[in-house]
Amino acid sequence: MKSSSLSIGPIARLLIIVSLLGAFTVPGTLGQVTFKGLPMVPLPGNFSYATVAGDFGRNGARDVAVLSTNAVNSLYILTNDGTGTLTLAHTYPTQQSGQGIATADLNGDGSLDLVVASVDPISQLWGYSVLLGNGDGSFQSPVFYPQNVFALLNPAIAIADFNHDGKPDLAITTGSGVAVLLGNGDGTFGSPAYFSPGVGPSIVSADFSGDGKLDIATGGSFGSGGLAILLGNGDGTFQPAVYSSTALFNGLLAADLNRDGKADLVTGTPAAQVYLGNGDGTFKAPSPIGQPLEGPFVTVLADINGDGKPDAIGGRQMSSQACDGGLFLGNGDGTFGSYILVLEQVFSSVFAHPRWKLSRPQT
Repeated sequence: MKSSSLSIGPIARLLIIVSLLGAFTVPGTLGQVTFKGLPMVPLPGNFSYATVAGDFGRNGARDVAVLSTNAVNSLYILTNDGTGTLTLAHTYPTQQSGQGIATADLNGDGSLDLVVASVDPISQLWGYSVLLGNGDGSFQSPVFYPQNVFALLNPAIAIADFNHDGKPDLAITTGSGVAVLLGNGDGTFGSPAYFSPGVGPSIVSADFSGDGKLDIATGGSFGSGGLAILLGNGDGTFQPAVYSSTALFNGLLAADLNRDGKADLVTGTPAAQVYLGNGDGTFKAPSPIGQPLEGPFVTVLADINGDGKPDAIGGRQMSSQACDGGLFLGNGDGTFGSYILVLEQVFSSVFAHPRWKLSRPQT
């Protein structure tokens, strides 16, 4: 990996990247920023499906949970020592091939917990596992909740309070629609209710209609494809989906990109696109991030340079077996600047995008 030096503003965050081969961090300093690679953490699995970052140890440092599959399906916990150095600290078996993961405090004890969505490769029935956090970077054994319902591979998870009761709820994409499970506040959830379509591998929640009720955006590269919006009723139910685009994509992110108080969307790949929200659940025509011929992708939206404008972190898919890593600084109007190369790194699997995870600077 090649280091690069560039000035991107007064504040730089710590970036955690998880590739197919392992995990490493890119720490930034203040002012003139030098991105420097730290040693990778080898992972036993053959393929890392999904990652999530959070302060699992409650010490101010972002840790990483990585879903991987090999002979035994596993979840790996990488702890952060506060300098960005990651160490493989815990391994937990998963009942099925885990493919979607999310984190939140599910039982109100102040510690982050994990939810893993999975699909049995033979029966194609989906299920989910809950791992309650101990607050020291470790977790209780996974509790598996099988569902006797068909699902496509690569389910995605959004955690939000859909019925305004102060308890985290789940929304999971399946081949049978978006499964919404209302939380009991103790790490358990009610039976799923299904809302169409929810067949793509991407999901995100925000108030797209400006009515104070959380909505869902979903879609992706298989099933019915396209970008679908499910407006929330505020009680954990949703209106029928309305399609805003029929384009195929992977990855879906939400943020207020132009600072107008309305939630916008970004589709991550194969060519990153911006959908500016109108504030009523509809969106303007998409505009590209970067040069489409270079295959730009986005995996995180965050203010990397501290100017109050969301930036796009991702890279460019140079071929089916190679991509680099970098970022597009946001202009605050829904557009982004030219690509800034951070990592010259070749990944040796088809469309193996680096999984960027953002960590706040340590104090």
